[in-house]
Amino acid sequence: MAWLAAVLIGGLAMGSAAAQDASPAWAMPPDATLVSSLFFEILRNDQHIGTAYVEVFEADGALEVRSRTEVFIKFGGATLYDFFQRARETWRDERLISYYVNTDDNGVEKRLEVRAGAQGSLLIADGTPVAVSSEIAPTSLWHVSTLKMRQFLDPMLGLLQDVRISDPSEATIKVRGKPTKTSYFTITGDIDRRLWYLPNGTLVQLSLVAPDGSVVLYKLQ
Repeated sequence: MAWLAAVLIGGLAMGSAAAQDASPAWAMPPDATLVSSLFFEILRNDQHIGTAYVEVFEADGALEVRSRTEVFIKFGGATLYDFFQRARETWRDERLISYYVNTDDNGVEKRLEVRAGAQGSLLIADGTPVAVSSEIAPTSLWHVSTLKMRQFLDPMLGLLQDVRISDPSEATIKVRGKPTKTSYFTITGDIDRRLWYLPNGTLVQLSLVAPDGSVVLYKLQ
């Protein structure tokens, strides 16, 4: 399923619904206030294959972004493939302070963590630490401000992706059934994406073309 790798590794790559983790990394700050909640349907060639959820909280001057993705590939009533991922992003002053992501890729578990420091950030993939720039963002792309980063982070493999981002153009698309004006961006380079954002910066749609030519769409519901 080569197309699936493009969907999950370089797509919205939002968080996971697998088993709950009681570690401090997933603890919610006690003063957290919900700012927004987003639900995306994932389509491949107009066929439903999964869902992605994003919740944004404000706590102590920082933004906490909790997200999860679920994908099931079925045939004849049997599940051929399943994927669960959950993630936590902490942002302060439009800078990624910390990032935790757990993935269950059809039974193969993977963990990744980013910790920001004074001299840059530390990326820890499956227990192996590597120093990286602080100017990075996960490929969740949940807000237009994430497009200011110089590199994106593959949440499954822990690889940094160099990208080029277009200037925005105005595009009217249907959002929850209503024609809506959005800012449209393209990303090229190590990944190729098409993104639509509301005037307040919220992501409402993302599309990509998988290696097998299928069109994958994340659409706000």
